[in-house]
Amino acid sequence: MNKSLFVLPVLALLTACQPSISTSLEQDKQWLFSCPETEYGNPENYFSSQLINTIKDDDYLITYQIDKLKQDFQQVKVIITPDEEHSYFFGYDQDYKLVKDVEKQDSSKHIYSGIKISFVSQVKIEKLKVLFKSSDLSLVYEIHM
Repeated sequence: MNKSLFVLPVLALLTACQPSISTSLEQDKQWLFSCPETEYGNPENYFSSQLINTIKDDDYLITYQIDKLKQDFQQVKVIITPDEEHSYFFGYDQDYKLVKDVEKQDSSKHIYSGIKISFVSQVKIEKLKVLFKSSDLSLVYEIHM
């Protein structure tokens, strides 16, 4: 009996890091915040990503960038968070496609070869937790400066 009680929470955590496609930003944030570090994926197998801090006036302009894709992705959604209080997102208002081939970009059809998500912070951000979802890939990972 005790074994089954222990197994159920572990299974819940494992599935929490592999969310299915949804349009619920709040549900996806919960997945992102509940994923343990041991279940993080590696985005380098799929694309390049970069965290950039730029000083602007007395604040930091934080930019998270995804580019140099190794494959195409459909129905892309991305959430980034420096903490569990603030989050910034892409892809919850439209269906977006990210393509490997820069020549196939077409902004009128929401097709891009990369994305940037930017926000302003009063403190320098050293790392972000990221949820990247598409129709065939779900990843939770951290990116560091």
